[in-house]
This record gives sequence, C-alpha cells and structure tokens, in this order.
Amino acid sequence: MDCRLYPIIPQHLGRITQGSASHFSSRMEDHSAAIKIICWFLLIVSAGAVGTCLLTSWHLFKRKTLVVALLLSTLLSSIVSGATVSLAATRGLGQSSLSAVDSENQLSGLQQAIYISDIFHVLTLGLGKIALMALFGMILSGTGRTGVALIVEGFLILWTVTMMIAISLECHPPEVWNLVSGTCLDAALWTYFGATNIVIEALLLLIPSVVVYRLHMQLRKRLVVIGCFSVRILDIIVSAIQLHYVEAFDARSSLPVDLWPWIMCSQVLQTVTIISACVPYLREFLEAFPSGMFQPAGVESSGLRYAYGSTRITDSDSTTKQGHELYYLKHSV
Repeated sequence: MDCRLYPIIPQHLGRITQGSASHFSSRMEDHSAAIKIICWFLLIVSAGAVGTCLLTSWHLFKRKTLVVALLLSTLLSSIVSGATVSLAATRGLGQSSLSAVDSENQLSGLQQAIYISDIFHVLTLGLGKIALMALFGMILSGTGRTGVALIVEGFLILWTVTMMIAISLECHPPEVWNLVSGTCLDAALWTYFGATNIVIEALLLLIPSVVVYRLHMQLRKRLVVIGCFSVRILDIIVSAIQLHYVEAFDARSSLPVDLWPWIMCSQVLQTVTIISACVPYLREFLEAFPSGMFQPAGVESSGLRYAYGSTRITDSDSTTKQGHELYYLKHSV
C-alpha cells in the first residue's frame, strides 16, 4: 500500500468531525422542541389551578356564574395563546436563524401564529385581572365599599380592549402580522404594555390590601387575605423579566432567534396570572372575609349588613358559626 494515502485519512476525519460539530451546534441552538414542551406543561398547570379552584369552592360559586365564567375565559384564552406558540415553534420559532425556516409560507405562518398568540396573551392577562377584581367586588358587597372595585374593573376593561386593538394593528395593514418586513411599531408598544402591566399589578396588590386592612376582622384573617393578594408579586417579577427581552421586536432580521425568550416569558406570565387569580378563591381566604356572599348556613342574607372600618357594633346579636367570626348587623324592623 502506498504510504502517501495515509495523510488523506486524517483530512477526511477532520471534515467529518467538523461537520458533526456544526450539526451538533445547530441542534443545541434549536429551542423549538423545548418551547413546545414548556408551553403544554404550563397549560396543564393553569388548567389544574382553575380546576382545583372550582372543585374546592364549587359550593360557594354555583350561583356566582360571573366569576366562574371569567376564570374559565381566562383559561381558554391562555390555551389559545399557548397552542399558537406551540404551532409557531413547529414553524421555526426558536431556530438558530431565519435561514432555518424552509420557505416563505413557513415564515408567514410563523409570524401569523405569533400575532395570534400576542393578542390572546393580552386578553389572558386582562381577564385574569378582571376575574380577581370581580371576586373582590362581590366579597365587598356586604361592606358597602364596592365602588373602588367597580372603578378598577372599568379601568381594566378599557385597558384590555385598547391594548388588544393596538396590538392587532401593530403592523401596517393588510399584513398586520408581518413583523419581519412590515411597517410596525416595534418595541415601543410592547415596552408601554409591559410597563403599564407592572403598574397595574402593583395597584391590584396595593388597593385590596388597604381596603382589607381597614375591615373589622381579626389580624390573622386580615393577614391571610392580604397574603393571598400578595401572590401577585410574582406577576410583577415575571413582567419585569419579560420587559428585559422586549428589544427583540426591533431585531427583525433574526426574529425566531431573539423573540422566543420574550414569548416564553409571556407563557409563564399567563400561568402566574391564572394562579394568582385562583389563590383568592381558596376556601380559607373566602371564609376569612366578612361578606354577605358567603354567610353561614341558616342565616338569611336579606337581613344582613357588615361593619367596616369600625369596631363598634350597634346590635348585640352576633353570630359565630362554621368556625369563623363574622359580625352581622340586622336591619331594623
């Protein structure tokens, strides 16, 4: 055998090794499979939270269809958003570059899936906040302090609708979904959305806490109620992290590479929003709250009012049943 053939073998081995390393590197930069797995896992967690909430408190909510409808609507909107993100991952989201997207039709489908997901992302966050304030308004019905809850609910509805309209028109028609080559608002709109979302979450934590602190309740029960609302701190943290990735909307040439962290933050934020909206529906929270919505059995709701912001009780007829202390003031006959 000619010894001059031997140097050829290392050259071929070098090419094979280099090609394998390049293929391995591209596989490591492909996050599409992880995106799909995480999305469906988060949807399962969200569905479990809503299901647990309704099952544990169904006897309290079977006549309160509004709060149930809002919770289910929030979950449904989150499912649509998560499913479209999974579809976007199938079409190239999380790939190493736009060159990994096989065709123009696939790129168009990717952008349309992101567009739909963004709209339902905003809807999910809005419905989650409205569901929380709807419950808060109902449990305040016996205190005569529902005005604050109604004002906040109205503001949340207005904020949700206006943000959905703005995001649905993020890019110039007719291709309102074309983030890569269309004329779009880029990161400015999403920066505004993220900042206002953080401010609103802070208010949803502050306002109920102040109102509850002024109620005539035991300190332990007030802390339980405030603690349930304090779970919304997680929403603020995730929103701040998501805001860090908002500049990805400016990097149009590498949309699948730069945008997927922001989208994954949006999915985590939706799950956290649903969980934080479900926590106040837990039995311990509801039974700690003095409200005509959840009075003990055997007491007629038509003859009840509740003390607010004062320790003075005008009627000596107080009732303590089912292990929680609520003070009832009977209407004068």
